[in-house]
Amino acid sequence: MKKFISSFLIFCTLMITQPCFHDDVSARPTEENPTIRSTFQTYDQNSIPRLLKSEQISANQIKITYDRDVDKNLAEQPTNYWIKDLKNEEPEGIATVGQNCEVDKNNSLTRDIVKIESKNGLGSVYILTFKNNIPKGEQYKLVIYHVTVEGAQPYNGDNGASMFAGKY
Repeated sequence: MKKFISSFLIFCTLMITQPCFHDDVSARPTEENPTIRSTFQTYDQNSIPRLLKSEQISANQIKITYDRDVDKNLAEQPTNYWIKDLKNEEPEGIATVGQNCEVDKNNSLTRDIVKIESKNGLGSVYILTFKNNIPKGEQYKLVIYHVTVEGAQPYNGDNGASMFAGKY
């Protein structure tokens, strides 16, 4: 208790003896709405669709939900999706990217690996149906890029990511 009181008194003494620089304080205005810079266009952070959640719904299917309706053509394009293997250097199972590799245009999902369809015509919910089953217990990270709302300019950024483990 003595150490606490001593520390407190020293702190108070330091605070009292420090000069106040209230006149020297300045601030820069910040943006009301943050933006994302892409190689194509500047986007309002609030206009980019974001992945809300993903969940495995069968042995070879993942359901993904965006925070808003998205452009169906972009959402159903496998080259806008990557599955990263979180345990192995080389991708195994449904993965296209190894543990320590970066996503790029050459290691995205393809139409011969997965089919992506809107669930019941909803613009914000999609089902990824893989050709092969998702290995039980294996850990993956789903990464999504380049998806916009309908009619928007091309977007060269990410829409979010989500980790999951095979459960069937």
